[in-house]
Amino acid sequence: MNLRPAVAILAATILLAAFAAAPSTAAACSCAWVPHWGFLADANGPMPKNATGLLWHGDQRPELKDFAVSDLAPAREGKAAKPTPVPFELLDIAEGLWMVHPTGGLTVGHTYRFATSRYSPFREGGTLDGATKMSFLDMTVVDEELRLTDKDLKLEVAPVKVDLLRVSRGASCSDEVRVPQAALKLVLPEAAEKFRQLLVFSTLIDGASGYSPRASICSRVPVGRSWTGVGQDLVFAGCGQDKTGVAEGKRSLAMQAVFYPAEPKAATTPAVLVEFSCKDATPPVRRGVRFP
Repeated sequence: MNLRPAVAILAATILLAAFAAAPSTAAACSCAWVPHWGFLADANGPMPKNATGLLWHGDQRPELKDFAVSDLAPAREGKAAKPTPVPFELLDIAEGLWMVHPTGGLTVGHTYRFATSRYSPFREGGTLDGATKMSFLDMTVVDEELRLTDKDLKLEVAPVKVDLLRVSRGASCSDEVRVPQAALKLVLPEAAEKFRQLLVFSTLIDGASGYSPRASICSRVPVGRSWTGVGQDLVFAGCGQDKTGVAEGKRSLAMQAVFYPAEPKAATTPAVLVEFSCKDATPPVRRGVRFP
């Protein structure tokens, strides 16, 4: 009698039973691939006259054919605005960041339509053109310049509190930990606030960049943004529970803003000293596999 089929069936049954009996928190984190790219700005808006284009972020270098730029001529009486194609090029700005740069410059008072076929369907902002299948933003050039210096910026820091926070975690995609945390917001001059979405932000911990936690392994944060938004952040101490958090104790916090005209210059807020204590921190609250 050949026992191999019976042994194989028994082994398969045991294996299936083991998977069925395993708790959900033991399941490996699996993320479905979705495109995480698009224009860094997420709404139609103004551009200063010293702008040189619109920033696009992604995990792969795009190609010229992925974009289109047009000048929307002002509507005439009885006639709709007529878009005119504009020549452009792609400029390498930083890792994961490129600029769609109209080579003839931008004209004050004109509205430019920046369109791309590389956009994330899960990201708000942009309008989908049903004919071209491209997502676009209409940006109007205003007669103002955007120039930032260190003295123009201020950092608002909320009081440190110990509370639950969802952070990325290997086996379960994410977990909740109870850790000390402080919310940050970079305050711009009133005249520059309307250009906030055109800026690239970063958070400095003890003078160093690189702080970039995520709420889940499956989530992605665009270059120049944080896991809480545009020009704001949430800094927390890991307290031995998460490696992306900062170390316990007094930490120097600051934020930086960069505008990319022809010669980009970074402006940095004054540093604020904040103390994080792990006294009341608690281990992760495991609740199974979570997705963003």
